[in-house]
Amino acid sequence: MSENIAKCKFGVMTSWLVALFLLLSSGITYHILATQINAVVNRPIMLEKPLSSVSNRIGGWRGLDVEVSETVLKAAANDDYLMRSYTNASLRASVSLYVAYSARPRTMLGHRPSVCYPSAGYVHQGTRKIEIVTSSGRRIDALLHRFNKPLTGTRDTLVLNFYIVNGAFTTAEKGFSGVAWRTPNIKGDAARYVTQVQLSAVSESVLRKAAAELLEPIVTCFPGVACPESYCIAEETQ
Repeated sequence: MSENIAKCKFGVMTSWLVALFLLLSSGITYHILATQINAVVNRPIMLEKPLSSVSNRIGGWRGLDVEVSETVLKAAANDDYLMRSYTNASLRASVSLYVAYSARPRTMLGHRPSVCYPSAGYVHQGTRKIEIVTSSGRRIDALLHRFNKPLTGTRDTLVLNFYIVNGAFTTAEKGFSGVAWRTPNIKGDAARYVTQVQLSAVSESVLRKAAAELLEPIVTCFPGVACPESYCIAEETQ
């Protein structure tokens, strides 16, 4: 009988050891897989034509890159971006350009002028929809936001904003806010993306003139955005 009890204890001990081994193995496997997935998810998904390739000389405009702090870059979590100030000597005008590309659309939610500018001390004066016509004749719907910074004595700031979602233009976040957009881009597909384009100035007329010249060479960087034949041929021959 004592022999049977010993066998029973040995069997129980063996079962516990097997269970412990399986538990440790599954934990290690999970950790390895999680590490690999995080590495893939956090790896930048680059455009075939990076935004840095956009010329700083477009028409009568001359651009100068603006440095962005690491804190801001980490908070934005974009895969590529362009922050540049363009000036036009003949117009005696300047505009600020910000373009953010993300192949992880969920990271773009909430990054809109009506949220970001007030957090920097600006007062939102209003928003309306406008249409921009680019140098190729492309028509783009955009939102025009007006902001004022109290007690500074400065002019109002006008901010033009729109998004490109997988090649389609939109003015609203609802185009990429569904559940399907919250899944990680594990395949690293650069054509599954959201791009935000912002252009700011103190005058609507200056903003429209700048948008007409600057936007076409920018939007054609992105997958799914057709390049008008007449415009592309002209670009290739330059």
